[in-house]
Amino acid sequence: MKKSYLALTTLLLILCSLVLVSTTQLGKAQGGTNVNGIITTDTTWTLANSPYTLTGALAVNQGVTLTIQAGVTVNLKNNYLQVNGTLVARGTGTDKIQMSNGTIKFTSLSTSWNDQTNTGSIIENAIMDSAYVEISASSPKLNNDKILAGGIDAIRVERGAPIISNCTIRTSFSGIELYDSHSLITNNVIYDFPPRENYGIMTFYHDEHSIIKNNLILNTDTAICVDYGSTPQIESNTIVENNRGIRIDSQIEISNNNFENNSLNIYLTTNSNINLINNWWGTTDTQAINETIYDFKNDFNLGNVTFTPFLMSPNALAPKASNPELALSPSPTAPEFSGLVIVPLLVSVFTIALVLRYRKTTILKQ
Repeated sequence: MKKSYLALTTLLLILCSLVLVSTTQLGKAQGGTNVNGIITTDTTWTLANSPYTLTGALAVNQGVTLTIQAGVTVNLKNNYLQVNGTLVARGTGTDKIQMSNGTIKFTSLSTSWNDQTNTGSIIENAIMDSAYVEISASSPKLNNDKILAGGIDAIRVERGAPIISNCTIRTSFSGIELYDSHSLITNNVIYDFPPRENYGIMTFYHDEHSIIKNNLILNTDTAICVDYGSTPQIESNTIVENNRGIRIDSQIEISNNNFENNSLNIYLTTNSNINLINNWWGTTDTQAINETIYDFKNDFNLGNVTFTPFLMSPNALAPKASNPELALSPSPTAPEFSGLVIVPLLVSVFTIALVLRYRKTTILKQ
């Protein structure tokens, strides 16, 4: 009887040891991976080896693909990840990729995104906290990302034709800056908090072909700034509660946008006359609309803005104003447990129950 009891006790100790070993192995996996240097072969960053921490600058070679799995955390640590090849970082709606404190740089050598083949460089379903994106003569896709930028531009594009869609961007400087690009900027939410010293979207000289459509821009100093020589297409946006809706220093036409509760809807800085017909100005009172437009009547060195005819009600195809903070709230993540831990735990509990039952039976027999 004593031998049986000793055998059961020994088995219990072995199982407990297995639990400790499994837990130790899990701790090692959760300890993460340090990375730097140059990635020269196709590489996948897995959830099992997350978080990945940059201990220096990191580059993806031309012709090489870095894949980041859903749920992975990337700590840039004030370094940069330079993409000369392909970056595929695709989270899911419930298992987002986390990036923080650094810069993602897409160079002219990086692979462009192709919507038809669903291939190329993409960052999708990621939360980027003080992580910025620089795009230089390249065309990646940023989709459904949540970007919490600090004191510099959240996204800066210089040439190329990137797609930036369905993103929520909170910034204290500029949400998106466009230089000489063919960017598609659509279905994004861009905002800031008072004192509202930032720009939502800025287009600079030679940015003549970008499309800015169906975006919600609110609580900025200037929602959209159209600099001299840039002529983007600005259509069906909702521009709400900004100091200035659109600052215009270029010959441009803007239509089917909703302007509401801005201190000024239009701030002209060019001597050219501007045609801004077919927009909703928050009211049908012509005099009230005119008072929200800064042009020749305010400064004789400026051109005139023509805003009639205008929409008699908001454009239903433009986005509705909403609370962007709700979109930035991270989804709760359930804790993860290794199968190596769960199985020994269950066996241990079962064994303990057997030991207790055996001891009880032994005592009763005595």
